[in-house]
Amino acid sequence: MFSEEIEAFRNKKGLSVKEFCEVSRIIFSRYSKYQHGYFRFLMIADAVRLLAAFSGEIRISTLLKWTDQRPLSISRDFPEFAFSCDDEADYERSDAVFRQFYIQTVYDVFPLENSIDLLAAMAHPWDRSMIGLPVLYNMYSLMYTLRKIRKLRFSGFSIPAHTVQMHFQRRRLITRFTDLCEYERAFESGGLYLLSELMYLSDRRRFRIRLCG
Repeated sequence: MFSEEIEAFRNKKGLSVKEFCEVSRIIFSRYSKYQHGYFRFLMIADAVRLLAAFSGEIRISTLLKWTDQRPLSISRDFPEFAFSCDDEADYERSDAVFRQFYIQTVYDVFPLENSIDLLAAMAHPWDRSMIGLPVLYNMYSLMYTLRKIRKLRFSGFSIPAHTVQMHFQRRRLITRFTDLCEYERAFESGGLYLLSELMYLSDRRRFRIRLCG
């Protein structure tokens, strides 16, 4: 259970709740709800903060275990996260790390005929020759491209079909870590979708994180 796992980790670090919240940048009231089991789902915002605050200690696989989810098949080159210090410089570095991981994973995981479509999905709308951190158009295109490749139906997820459709249409942002992993598991993208969604949501929600690599 997540509340027990996060408390065990906090105690192992020797941090008070206040100190843990300061390090992780998780809102105190939110952590209190996790701590006492009132909050059933780990939010993506908090998952990203944990990944950034405890880089090298907490990974995607750690969060999966803490939330009682099955493992995901993710590339060993999946980047680590850290909090941003210099927005402009960190954006450029994250852009380069993301591009390298995305292109490499596309060719490692998918057949060549699918790779071309996936590279096109993440191309900059204003410069189709470049691939970089995702914007709204990219995430819309990426999800539908992966759905087509994997021959998935909106009703083929454990998430309600109406909610799935709204996520695909980008009319609703994904907020639960479990939902994010549900899509990655179905897409079997080696973490390509997972990282793209995390970076897109990080930009939209201003998590102020950077990629390390």
